[in-house]
Amino acid sequence: MKKNKKFLIIALVTIFLVFFAIIIAITFGGGKKGGSSTNSNVANNTANGNSTQNNSTQSNTTEGGENTAKEGKKDGVYGYFAEYKGNTYYWKMDAESREKTTLYGGYGVSDTHVNSLVKRDSSGNETVLLQDTASGIICIANEKIYYNKNLEGGEQIVCSVDLEGQNEQLYNIGTLYFADGDYVYYLVEGAIESINSLEECSSNKIAGATEIIGIADKKLYYAKATRKNMEIGYVADNKNSGTLYTLKESMFETTEGEGVNFTILNFKDANNTVTIDVGNIQGTGHYVQQAYTITMNYSGSDVKAEKNEDLLSESTETAFKPCAVAKVTSEGIEFTKPISSKSQIILTNNDIASKLSAPLPADGMYSVYESSLNKSELYVVLDVSERDETNDIGWRPAYKRAKTVVFKYNIDNKSVVTIYEY
Repeated sequence: MKKNKKFLIIALVTIFLVFFAIIIAITFGGGKKGGSSTNSNVANNTANGNSTQNNSTQSNTTEGGENTAKEGKKDGVYGYFAEYKGNTYYWKMDAESREKTTLYGGYGVSDTHVNSLVKRDSSGNETVLLQDTASGIICIANEKIYYNKNLEGGEQIVCSVDLEGQNEQLYNIGTLYFADGDYVYYLVEGAIESINSLEECSSNKIAGATEIIGIADKKLYYAKATRKNMEIGYVADNKNSGTLYTLKESMFETTEGEGVNFTILNFKDANNTVTIDVGNIQGTGHYVQQAYTITMNYSGSDVKAEKNEDLLSESTETAFKPCAVAKVTSEGIEFTKPISSKSQIILTNNDIASKLSAPLPADGMYSVYESSLNKSELYVVLDVSERDETNDIGWRPAYKRAKTVVFKYNIDNKSVVTIYEY
């Protein structure tokens, strides 16, 4: 009897210990989803001119490791004139918003002047949402408007408000470029960072970069340049492609100790292929000494680089604009359709004079300051400049801004509507 009682006690203790072990395993082994907290971003790749890819992923997690990522509308849009839910949002400027005279007609933005953030509906009715020392590209995602506030000294800080222009949030110093899905992307010193529009004031470094090249296939292409080399890659879906191609100093003929001034000259997107022109710019005239044309498909593979002597005579007095879809040629305003890269003159110089009431001054010029395409509506900010010889510096010509016309052009029916001018 005692022996049976002893066995019974041992059996009960054993059952209790097994049950307790199961409880411990469930609680601490696999009961929480999402794994450990991670916030690792970009893999730093080195390349020798060959195509390499390295995608890094990101998860939004709390301290306890539970995944808190929300499901958004993935409705991100961007542009100098950003269309969202039937309305167009843009910064309305006036005569004091930008420089009045400058070399080559590249009029900079005042960092102290206040501009108006306007919502324009399909009937042309406008509502001022807020006023701020802000300008440039607008990104909208999940009913938040992201923009750049200009700070004294030339820096910009990324801000956001709701669709009514309320509840301002401040992020980091940087310049906005792109929105896709739930994410907004901007360039800071030496890096691309992203903002999850579903999170409060959260931003993450995605890739090391010194400049933005362009946008194709919902990918933001970037370059990371030194005097020794230039690495090219892209970010998409909040991930970094890694280095796709590296241009090296040894590929260029340089004077000893001079180094290479790697400069993006052109960016094209056509037939599932991205084309990037890169030059070595030297001298006060900013002339192209040598140039390469790099091509790759949308996946970042099949990368090729060839010398391009057709670019050697070009001068780069004005800055390359990575998101522009319109520019001025000797014939008039040229529109380049994304994806196809087919170009056409939408308004001749005579059309500009008659339809926009903006004749070309003697010895003057036209130039496109900003442009955005929303479906079939092309928005253009056109500067009309007069020569200003009193402010020439040596052989470099100065221009005075006589007039700026903001208009939209319908690429289907070819109608032209002036929105405002200053």
